[in-house]
Amino acid sequence: MRITSKGSVFSIELFFAFLVCVLILAAALRSEALMLFGSSQNSKQFFLEEKTIMLADALVKNRNAEQPLAGSAFFDSEKRTVISNLVDSSLLNSAKPAKFGNVEVFEISLQRKNQRPEIILSNPLPSGNCVSVKRFVVLQETSEKAIVGVIACEN
Repeated sequence: MRITSKGSVFSIELFFAFLVCVLILAAALRSEALMLFGSSQNSKQFFLEEKTIMLADALVKNRNAEQPLAGSAFFDSEKRTVISNLVDSSLLNSAKPAKFGNVEVFEISLQRKNQRPEIILSNPLPSGNCVSVKRFVVLQETSEKAIVGVIACEN
């Protein structure tokens, strides 16, 4: 078998074409792997943010006398209903630390208009991933507007 100069040129071109295809495929696979890894990190952060928003919503829309973090809304006994966003601050002030799944509430604050935030519940914040959420509410006792802040971290 004899190799001519024309045959060796074609085999070198084929080798380079194959090499380019392999490099393109490797780059595409690497890009896909990095995207999937980033997606899993984003989903963990999304889960924590979603849970914290749900906890803040429950705090101002529900009522739970045993666990005020699960609900501190005012109960109108005349209408026999819970009034959303109207917070019973005496119930809120009795809040105790609580863990909801793998999310733990570390701080609850109440900021009245033109005042510094009043810390209702405070635990040392861990070095892990934490999210802060604020909700506008009306305090039942004084009918003044305030902001309830919730800081939750994943365990």
